[in-house]
Amino acid sequence: MTAALSLVFGGVVTAAHADELVPTPVGNNIEVRPTDPNGNKGIYLGFSTVLEAGVTSVTTSTTGPAPVGFTLALDTPYFFYPETTAVTSGPITVCIQHSDIDVPDQMFSRDMIWQIVNGQWQTLDYPPGTYCGEAASLDGPFAVGGTLKGDTPIGTNVVVTPSGYPGGVGSIPTAFFDTVTVAGITTVAYAPSQPTPVGFDLRSSYYNFATTAEFSGQVYFCVDQMDLRFWDGYFPPDLRAMEAASLLRMYQFESGVWRDITSSQGTSTCGRTTSFEPVVLGQPPAGITPVGSRVSLAPSGQNATSPPVRVEFDTVTAAGNTAVTESAIGPASTIFDTVITPAFLELSTTATFTGRVLVCVQYAESLYADGNRLFHFEGGRWKEIALGNEEGILCGYAAGLGTFTIGLPRAGSTPIGADVRVDLYTPEYPYAALTFDSITSDGITSSALTTTGPTPSGFTTMTDPPVYLNLETTAGYGGSILVCLSFDTSTMTDEQALDQHLYHFVDGAWQDITSQRSYGRVCGTTSSLSPFVVGEPLRAPSLAPAPTPSVTGTPQVGFQLTAVPGRWGPGTVDLSYQWKRNGAAIVGATGLKFQLSGADAGESVSVSVTGTKAGYSATTRSSTPVLIAIGVLDETPVPEIVGTTTVGKTLGLSTGAWRPAPVDLAVQWSRNGAPVVAATTSTYELTAADLGGTITVTVTGTKVGYGAISTTSAATVPVEPGKLIGPIPSISGVAKVGQQLVAVPGVWTPTASLNYQWFRGGTPVSGATAATYALTSMDRNYRMTVTVTATLTGYLSVVKKSAATPKVT
Repeated sequence: MTAALSLVFGGVVTAAHADELVPTPVGNNIEVRPTDPNGNKGIYLGFSTVLEAGVTSVTTSTTGPAPVGFTLALDTPYFFYPETTAVTSGPITVCIQHSDIDVPDQMFSRDMIWQIVNGQWQTLDYPPGTYCGEAASLDGPFAVGGTLKGDTPIGTNVVVTPSGYPGGVGSIPTAFFDTVTVAGITTVAYAPSQPTPVGFDLRSSYYNFATTAEFSGQVYFCVDQMDLRFWDGYFPPDLRAMEAASLLRMYQFESGVWRDITSSQGTSTCGRTTSFEPVVLGQPPAGITPVGSRVSLAPSGQNATSPPVRVEFDTVTAAGNTAVTESAIGPASTIFDTVITPAFLELSTTATFTGRVLVCVQYAESLYADGNRLFHFEGGRWKEIALGNEEGILCGYAAGLGTFTIGLPRAGSTPIGADVRVDLYTPEYPYAALTFDSITSDGITSSALTTTGPTPSGFTTMTDPPVYLNLETTAGYGGSILVCLSFDTSTMTDEQALDQHLYHFVDGAWQDITSQRSYGRVCGTTSSLSPFVVGEPLRAPSLAPAPTPSVTGTPQVGFQLTAVPGRWGPGTVDLSYQWKRNGAAIVGATGLKFQLSGADAGESVSVSVTGTKAGYSATTRSSTPVLIAIGVLDETPVPEIVGTTTVGKTLGLSTGAWRPAPVDLAVQWSRNGAPVVAATTSTYELTAADLGGTITVTVTGTKVGYGAISTTSAATVPVEPGKLIGPIPSISGVAKVGQQLVAVPGVWTPTASLNYQWFRGGTPVSGATAATYALTSMDRNYRMTVTVTATLTGYLSVVKKSAATPKVT
């Protein structure tokens, strides 16, 4: 128990001896073990989170609230009262260590932890196999107990094994309550006879469930097949047991009518209801085919000696009746022999259905064989539809009903279809497996071993004399045939067992048709049959010497590597070269030398040398790969800045010629050593921000396979202020008191801010700083002039004065 709780919490563990208070520290997943003061029981607590430290203890008592819905399971009926001064949050796991005792025969469930919650006993949820539970608080008491047959405790999804059922029954009916609000006892007994079944055939006794518990929602009653066999008058364990498992339904007589309350079927049949009226299991009459999806039924027309048949329709759109008849006469087959008597089953229905039909047939154990298959006669021929053969039950999907039979395929059976595989086993190796692309008419495929055949040419066979395999078929076929032969490897080396080839004699010559090889097996594709043989190609002598080549040269981008093949023999040998990058051939790199490019940087480069000579097998040797370093740009000139370093002017640069060309160049202008945002083109216009600063330009060269290099120009002299350019202003208007004069400044480059000052006879007129001036009597007999002052950040200010007007009159 200690280990189990520690695994659950994985946190801090504290413990104490008898009569001690257990420290309970702050933290997550805190486990404490307050010992029972009497020393013979233990309780472990797991706090999700301890917010404030404290101490934890437990007291026990032999008296407590009377158990309701369960029976105490301790040798002495202990009640546990844990408490803590710590401040905690989250659920608390409570585990109680105890010794099991012999409980009454009626005990049904495992022991569980129980707690008084809102004045009632409730179980605490926790994984099976542990005497633990998860509580919201330590409000007690807690106890250990188990439910007896019939105990119906408070809770949701309450599972009850009713009491009152006779001993010796293999399976006990079960009741499932949605919600139990008041605990009580649930029982089941054999009910007296009920009204005659209507619309179904009786298949069990009547079950009378009752309860003293109060519940809400619905209740489920379940009865399974083991219980039905106990009532041997209905379903003894014979060949028809396969029907009972899926066809039985549950009925309840309520308000004067029989209702089908079935909620699930299978090895158990369950019904869902809100009342405790007696229930019974039944089966719709054989052959009834109602509207619905996945409609499963036993056809009518079967008897005790017939092979049991079950049919399942994908969808039934109009109800009807489905029947089966037997016949000793049916369509002949060339690919199988029938194994049941009578040989043929005729299935028919008056219902309307869509989709496929699943047909299952069970046959006598005395006829059982792994090779038996279910066949359906459709489209004028027999078609194998078996999904498998398990315990004498064969099932298969058919497009419709009609004639069915169980047959044992004949040796070499080759039915119509696509990708048809035929295994042909012979007493001696080799034996064959054939896969036909398409079989257009049924037939039999056979094989025969013989030592008579065309003389091998270009290869040797495993045996002397050779053993040929003649393959033939009476089936019609189209497309290609994959032929696989398995051969004896007992006298071969592993290398020989893996290196055999498949030869086929076609058009007067042996052809190597090998497409797949594995240990003791070889395959090839052909379009014709007979004969075949397994052999090993005759091999020409190898070249010798055939040295491993080496590579010379600097393994760096921009340099050239040269292959050194070494001396090959005997005599003159033709050599060819293939350079490889990371083991893959480089297109066009087939010379003695190889120029390293940017694509090789950081990759492994090797060269393979292949020697060829008439009468010898070609031999290839490969050098040790070398890792290629990135290249170095060998010409990286320092850029030069050209232009006048005055605000408003544009600077240019000369990058020089970088090598090896082409090299991608990136530009960055800087002011006082700091990069200027967005100044990355070949020209740079000086602005007011540059005034007084020095300008540099950095050029970075990049090329695939080469390391990037940056060079920076010399700094310019400090940037000087710009010069504003503008004309001499003029004055428009009549020089007469009461008239208005207007200053005409002209166009300034670049655009600047303009300020004005009017003069009367050479003396500034106070406050006359606008572009216009209204003449007053003060101006009479004086000549008027105006000055224009141009200003712009980063530029020198410029003042220009107009010519004088005539005397003001």
